[in-house]
Amino acid sequence: MHCTFSTNIDCMKRFMGNISGLPIEPSVGDLVRVWKDSELEVYLQVVARTWTFTNGSDPHLTCELHLPKHNWESLAHFIKVMGEHNIR
Repeated sequence: MHCTFSTNIDCMKRFMGNISGLPIEPSVGDLVRVWKDSELEVYLQVVARTWTFTNGSDPHLTCELHLPKHNWESLAHFIKVMGEHNIR
């Protein structure tokens, strides 16, 4: 079973394809690392999980990721920091 990730944060949407397909099943509240380089690690929090069941296929899990409130001052601050690292 593989997991697909989605987010409502525009500058992070392009990274969802990089982490989708991982054989993990994170729970609501878990942090998922979506970006890492030598200067910055970005974690988003699982806020919702949706299972899709299709006859004859393995179940599919989709997790919605949002900004963890305890790691950033605000979404505007997060977007500013991402821009400073050329992540837009």
